[in-house]
Amino acid sequence: ISKKRRLGNKNSRTTMYVLKRGSNEHKIAVKELARSKALKWAMIGLWSEPVRRYRMDPLFRLGFEYKAIRYIRSLGLHTPVIEAVVLGKRLLVTQFVDGITLADVIRDCMVGKGEASLIGKAGAEIAKIHTAGGTFGNIKPKNIIVSEKDLLYFTDVEQFIFNAGDPAWDVAQFISWGLKSTRNNKMAATITKEFVEGYMSVGDPSNISRLAKSKRYIESFYPVLVPSIVHTIKNEINAIAG
Repeated sequence: ISKKRRLGNKNSRTTMYVLKRGSNEHKIAVKELARSKALKWAMIGLWSEPVRRYRMDPLFRLGFEYKAIRYIRSLGLHTPVIEAVVLGKRLLVTQFVDGITLADVIRDCMVGKGEASLIGKAGAEIAKIHTAGGTFGNIKPKNIIVSEKDLLYFTDVEQFIFNAGDPAWDVAQFISWGLKSTRNNKMAATITKEFVEGYMSVGDPSNISRLAKSKRYIESFYPVLVPSIVHTIKNEINAIAG
């Protein structure tokens, strides 16, 4: 091991390692699905309980993430390649994907530097997964990595649901987490429009219509969204849904 660093925030249990042998280097990401994270899911479950409940057992989360990574790739989309699974220590080892996250892209867009078309591409790829019958359960822009070739890699899919779930909740989560804490209403409208139009180019428009009519999806994110941003999101979705 020539180098290692934690990925994500200070509470993250995912670490990137650089393995070196001679002149060859190989990067891996090691994710520990710990019991301590069960408290996180319990708290999120209380917050979003009217809409969604989350699985908490680390071994179940490991199993679902392993299966979801392979399933998403079977649809022609991108996920990190699995290197190993260590059941006893609840570790998932994947190849490390170099790139930035869609959360980084959105932040760049807010200051006039990002490529908003990638947001529409994410909407279309998420819609493809919904059309196949899957839902994420917990989807955030920071969990989608943009590679150097502008390919989107889905990560952190331990709450994935097969042949069930609520597509409208996935859409609400992606947009709301992406616009967390921003006050830029103009760019919030652009990001929402790009994502929803990308989604509707592939997915079932009834999911967007249901989101537009509901008073529980976007409104669930009032703790992290500026009120004016909530209104901007709702107005854009309503305009597109007709």
